[in-house]
Amino acid sequence: MLRVHVLVALVLAGSVAGCTDKAEPEYARCIAMEQRGELVLAARACEAAIKADSSSTAGKAAAAKLKNMQPALDAQRAADRRAYEDSHPSDDGARAAKAASLKSKVRVKSWGAEPDAECSGMGLPPFRKSYEGGTFEEDELVAEADGCAHLFRRRGNANDSVFCCPR
Repeated sequence: MLRVHVLVALVLAGSVAGCTDKAEPEYARCIAMEQRGELVLAARACEAAIKADSSSTAGKAAAAKLKNMQPALDAQRAADRRAYEDSHPSDDGARAAKAASLKSKVRVKSWGAEPDAECSGMGLPPFRKSYEGGTFEEDELVAEADGCAHLFRRRGNANDSVFCCPR
């Protein structure tokens, strides 16, 4: 009789474990990120929850949460973009002339024809490109003249050449 109870308990435990909501961990992360004011990360977590299981309770809640946070997310992305533009004043004639003279030296490599989610998620131009061949300052000058912005904003590593650019 004891074996039957143990067997029933194991079967029930296994069936309960099989009913877990695959979207729940990412949905919980979405909620936590939103509460911290990190809307871009919250949106990514909600999107991951929807991808994990869009028909589950957490997946449906994540879809609703993403839809509700979209206006605030758009406003944050616009504010981030304005702050970036304010911190990078427009080129004067000398910078533009120098950038034009460096175009033959600096090589541009596109990372694909599709918009990059990481660039777009940070409110930057949507296409990822690498600028290489000159010094960091030369690569940066040509990239900025093309309307690009740093993706990683670091110096002294391999990511110096990665930018988010308009087409």
